[in-house]
Amino acid sequence: MPSHVPLVFHNLVHPDDLAKKIAEFDIGLALEQTTPPSRNLTITNKFFQYLNSGLPLIATDTAGQRELFDELSPGILISQNYDATDKAKIKSFITDTSKLAEARSFAISCAQQYSWETQSQILIKLIRHVLESQSSN
Repeated sequence: MPSHVPLVFHNLVHPDDLAKKIAEFDIGLALEQTTPPSRNLTITNKFFQYLNSGLPLIATDTAGQRELFDELSPGILISQNYDATDKAKIKSFITDTSKLAEARSFAISCAQQYSWETQSQILIKLIRHVLESQSSN
């Protein structure tokens, strides 16, 4: 593995082309802070965009991201205070093709479970249930 990697800046991507562009890469990087509390407790859109494009993730250990990782493990979590353990974890992850393939498979499973198509149907059922229970009162 090289000791340095070139940094490439890509042009802005039109929203309609974002999923296709993201899928050109190998890993999604979802680094988040634990403050403010809303950032710690939630998962950002980029996290789901990576999953929907089938990318395994390297993500910081926030409460929101950990919740999904505990369920489906779409990659690896690293600490907020990057250290030698995190460095070794990342090196192992990116050099082990079987780990990457497994994480990609989990990412695809997450994408299916957490897609808008799936979640919107759950939301519609919940709203119907609430409305029906309100009308019967």
